[in-house]
Amino acid sequence: MINAEYILIKKDLKKAKRLDAIISGLDITDRFAFEKIRYKYMHFMLNFLETNDDRNLRLMWAALELQGLNTLKDGFETAFKQIKQIYSKKILKSVLLEIILNLLFICEHSKKYLLKGY
Repeated sequence: MINAEYILIKKDLKKAKRLDAIISGLDITDRFAFEKIRYKYMHFMLNFLETNDDRNLRLMWAALELQGLNTLKDGFETAFKQIKQIYSKKILKSVLLEIILNLLFICEHSKKYLLKGY
């Protein structure tokens, strides 16, 4: 489920949030500490995408490094970079689309204004 959440974070944020809520309701014991750590990281990434606050992610990287879990830390950092890159492109496309629509609106109204003879 945690792998599915990561894939959904990349492709469908709304579904990722729904899956995150489902996972958060599960009683995962400490016997599954690795899964708990991975889930918490996905939860922190969703939080970052909503708030643009990466403090919890950075704290987790530091804690993993302190525990000598550098491979896991490196994997999490790579995942974070991928998510940032994906959402940066989505935001850029959205901003560009908004600019284009505003320019079209301005051109249309300018044309009407000029046709009226002002």
